[in-house]
Amino acid sequence: MEKNMPTQSTLTESNNSWLNANVEKIGDYANKSELINDFNENQYDSYLININLSKKTAEKMGTT
Repeated sequence: MEKNMPTQSTLTESNNSWLNANVEKIGDYANKSELINDFNENQYDSYLININLSKKTAEKMGTT
C-alpha cells in the first residue's frame, strides 16, 4: 500500500512570509519548494566540502 506524501510542511507565518518575499525578490525560483530545495542542496554541498577539508587536515596532521 502506497502512502500519500504531504505536499507541504507546516511553516510558521513568519517563515512562510520570508520564503514568499524571497521567492519574489530573488526571482530565480518559481515557488517556495524550489527555494528550499536549492538551499538544501547548497547546505549538502557545504557539508561535503567540510568533510573533505577535515579529512585533508587530519591527513596532514597524521591523525588518520
